[in-house]
Amino acid sequence: MSSRKEEILDIAQHLTQTKGFNGFSYNDISNEIGIKTSSIHYYFRSKDDLAIALIERYHHNFRLQLNEIDAKIVSPHQKLIAFSEIFKSLAEAKDKFCLCGMMAAEHQSISAEAQNKLKFYFKNSADWIASNFAILGSKKPDNDAKAYLALLEGALLMARIEGRPSLLEQLALVFISKFEHLS
Repeated sequence: MSSRKEEILDIAQHLTQTKGFNGFSYNDISNEIGIKTSSIHYYFRSKDDLAIALIERYHHNFRLQLNEIDAKIVSPHQKLIAFSEIFKSLAEAKDKFCLCGMMAAEHQSISAEAQNKLKFYFKNSADWIASNFAILGSKKPDNDAKAYLALLEGALLMARIEGRPSLLEQLALVFISKFEHLS
């Protein structure tokens, strides 16, 4: 991928994570980078093309983080804690949310293709979480995975509002602790 395209994606990701996908325009990106909007249109003909590229890149990078967790950590309990630390790092970054969480909040205003990419991101994340809850002995690992993912997305909101990134970790540990007696 060209460095200009990556730069556009980097700025668009930052703007999405801080303002929402509908909270910026190509003008905002062009002003930030110092290029004409026509240069952005060269790489992303429409804002929907940009949305799809953002989701795909974010999902790819998120998947790499999960692969790294799998390679370094054996305990499913510790893997779930490491998963929550990805969200905690967002809470610690000034005014950032999960890109896909932000775009999910704007679900109705993005294309069907972008919606499907979001669904795939969340399904893939929930499947990874469910596999770890299953190892811990959860009777309903799919439900527990969705609840955990929803907790983390919501805890990210609360941590931001309260200015306490540690809140995210605390809430994640409360949820995970109910499975300690099963493992």
